[in-house]
Amino acid sequence: MTPHHEIVKAYGTRHATEVKAVGSVRPGDRVACSQALLGETLPRSTTHWYTSVSVHPEPPPVLVLAGGQGLRLRAAQDDPELADTPKLLVRLASGQPMLGQALTDLARSGLRRICLLTGAPETGGDLIRRYVHAHTGEISLRILRERQPLGTAGAVYAALGHLHDEVVAVAPADTLFPFEQLPAIITRHREAGHLLTWAVTSRPGPAAQNIGRLRARDGLLIHADESGTAPECAAGEPVTGVGVMVINTAGYRRAFTAYVRTLPAPGPVDLYRDVVPWLLATGHCVAVADIACPAPDLGTPERLRAFGRTAFRPSAFGASAADA
Repeated sequence: MTPHHEIVKAYGTRHATEVKAVGSVRPGDRVACSQALLGETLPRSTTHWYTSVSVHPEPPPVLVLAGGQGLRLRAAQDDPELADTPKLLVRLASGQPMLGQALTDLARSGLRRICLLTGAPETGGDLIRRYVHAHTGEISLRILRERQPLGTAGAVYAALGHLHDEVVAVAPADTLFPFEQLPAIITRHREAGHLLTWAVTSRPGPAAQNIGRLRARDGLLIHADESGTAPECAAGEPVTGVGVMVINTAGYRRAFTAYVRTLPAPGPVDLYRDVVPWLLATGHCVAVADIACPAPDLGTPERLRAFGRTAFRPSAFGASAADA
C-alpha cells in the first residue's frame, strides 16, 4: 500500500458503482465515478481502499416541477403577457423565462440531468416542451408528461418509475432558489440517509409565502402545515419551506404507496401539504437544510414584480447553507 492511499466512503448508485484511478494521481485528486471507468464493483455503503482520492458519486437527476396552471398570474389585469403566457415561460429581468433561468442555474451548479414534469396542454405543457427542446444547451433533458392531474407528490412518484437512481432532487421551476447550494444539500442527505430532506430558510424575507409554517429542531422537521398556521405552542424553530427537496427514491415509493392506501378515493396528492405532514405523523424522519436566505416563489403578480422583474439574486442575502 502506497502512502497515498486513504479510506473513502463510496455511495453505490447504478450510475456510480465502479471506480478506477487511471494514470498519475495525487492526494485529493477528484476521480469521477461512472460505468465507463471499470474497476472494483462496490456493494452499497461499503468502505474500501482507493488510491489517493475521495470518490464522488454522479450528481442525481433533478425533477423540475413544471405542471402548474399559473392561475394567480393569469388573473392579473394589468399585464397582458401574464394572461397569454404559461407561467414558466414568463420572462424575468435576466431576459430568460422562469424555466430557462432555473435550468441555467442548475447547469451552472453541476446538476445537468433534468427530468421536466409537465402537465396537460391546457396548463401550457406543449409550449413548455417546445421551449425546452429548443433551449436544452448543456443539460441532459427528459420530459415526463402526466396524463391526468397527479399533484406534486403523484408526479414525483410517477417519474421515479422511469429512473434508477437511489437519490433524486425535486425543484419547482417558479422559485428563485440558490441552486449553487443544492450539491452540498444532496451530499449531506446521502451521508445522513434520511428518507427526505426539505430545503428551508430561516431568513425568508418579508414577502415570502407560508412564512414560519414549519418547525425544525436539531436538523429535523417536527411540524409541517403549509395549509394553515403553525400553532403558537409548537416546539422548535420557525422556518419556511422553499420547495426544493432531496428524496431517497426507494423509501419515497414505499411511503407514497402507504399514504395513498389511506385515501378514500384516488386524486391529486400534494408533496408539501399532504405527504410530508403524513410522514411526520407516522414517525418518519424528515431532515431540513437551511439555506439562510430568501428564495421567493414567483407565483403571484406581486412577487413576480418584486423579485422576478428586478435584479434579485437569493445568494446576495444571508449566509449559504454550508455556513449556516
